[in-house]
Amino acid sequence: MENKKLAIVGVTGLVGGVVLEILASEKIVPHINTNNLLFVASDKSVGKVIPFMGKDVRVMSVEEAISKKPDYVIMSAGATLSKEVAPKFVESGAIVIDNSSAWRTLPEIPLIVPSIPNPSLDESMTSGIIANPNCVAIMIAIAIAPFVDLGADMILVSAMQSVSGAGYKGTKALEEELKNNDGAKASISTFVSNIAGNIIPATSMSATVPKYNDEEAKMMFEVPKILGKSIKISAQSNRVPVPRGHSAMMRVFFKEEQSEEKLIDILKNAPQIKYSEEPLGPYDTIGKDYVIVRSFRQDVNNPKCFEFFIASDNLRVGAAYNAVAILGKLLGVYNEKNYS
Repeated sequence: MENKKLAIVGVTGLVGGVVLEILASEKIVPHINTNNLLFVASDKSVGKVIPFMGKDVRVMSVEEAISKKPDYVIMSAGATLSKEVAPKFVESGAIVIDNSSAWRTLPEIPLIVPSIPNPSLDESMTSGIIANPNCVAIMIAIAIAPFVDLGADMILVSAMQSVSGAGYKGTKALEEELKNNDGAKASISTFVSNIAGNIIPATSMSATVPKYNDEEAKMMFEVPKILGKSIKISAQSNRVPVPRGHSAMMRVFFKEEQSEEKLIDILKNAPQIKYSEEPLGPYDTIGKDYVIVRSFRQDVNNPKCFEFFIASDNLRVGAAYNAVAILGKLLGVYNEKNYS
């Protein structure tokens, strides 16, 4: 990485900040050269100085970053900006790893979780766009991947998404509502209703999948694409008043009966999974780069169905870690066992 130029677009945002944390550890991508880092943000942040690995790095505009022709770009700045500027970075010769929803549904764009084998990620790529999947889709795919070759063919998901999944505004909305304690929706909120002391639909309704919200539609489309398998998924997703860390209740249906003991043993040895019999939840995932799996059991009414709970840090597993891991994969230095 010493001789490669890396731009981080959206560096002042929630995910951008976590990208910096992971890069600074040099655990996934070693030998970071701070002289080859481009910190990029909106006009209001241009000129700001961010301390990083012993150096003060100045924040620049997108236009300036494009002119410097980076080799790689990690973009966490929303779908609208990505659609506008990602092709410009590609035209300048970069590989863009994009955290938004802008490119995920396009068949020609790889949708990657590095700990899950996927032939569409070609390490010889010299330019193009790679999509980082939806935060919940990533943790579902990681938890399900060990079972797809055993005949798992349907998944029912009930997801509980933290407010940080909606960025700074989501986090600030919960803080404001807890402070005011009057049941009113926060002035800064982009949620469909008040969130403090409440459970609400994760997002507005999908324009492509009738009767499902946007987050549910993303899970239903993206998980099969990540796995490279045709697997049926039905999802429910709600926003919960948890600051950080997504979770979900899962039910997986197999074509044939399976041994609970065998499936648990598989989970214990699967990459990027921490199997536990402790009462762990979203809080326990903060700062971690794995998916917790607990409460694994065979459905009492259906021997071909197994149910369990999963949780992960949505800012790391669901965004920043996965993006940096994709970079590591492209550089040939990614190790699926090397996570916090």
